[in-house]
Amino acid sequence: MRRDRVHRLRRGTLLAALAAGLTLPLVTGGSASATVARCDHGTCIKVIGKGLHVSDVMVSTENGHKRAGYYWAAVRYGGTNQEWVWTDWIDRPTTVYMRQLSGRDYPNGVYICAGVETQQIPMDYADEICIQVHR
Repeated sequence: MRRDRVHRLRRGTLLAALAAGLTLPLVTGGSASATVARCDHGTCIKVIGKGLHVSDVMVSTENGHKRAGYYWAAVRYGGTNQEWVWTDWIDRPTTVYMRQLSGRDYPNGVYICAGVETQQIPMDYADEICIQVHR
């Protein structure tokens, strides 16, 4: 089921949005920390950070759905500059901490995307979910 509603949570000067589509702000201003999560197609991505610093990236199954495949997360800087992280094959409901993409600063406007696929092929997937990190 697609989530087309926008929910806003106010913490001081921070607005974190959870919405459908590809443009989800991790932080829209101030220096407070934010958590943004999005689920679609049985897969979820959760990004935790402060400003342009992302402390944690996690990919999981939605509500315990079984998603068999290679869990992945990618950083999209635009054009061909992409960084991919893949897991081994997983065939149970799970949450995967993407350590390689966590604990670092990103350029303004970068997208962190995720999904579950049957092959480890870096490409644009129709069922991927993305969160945009920006000031």
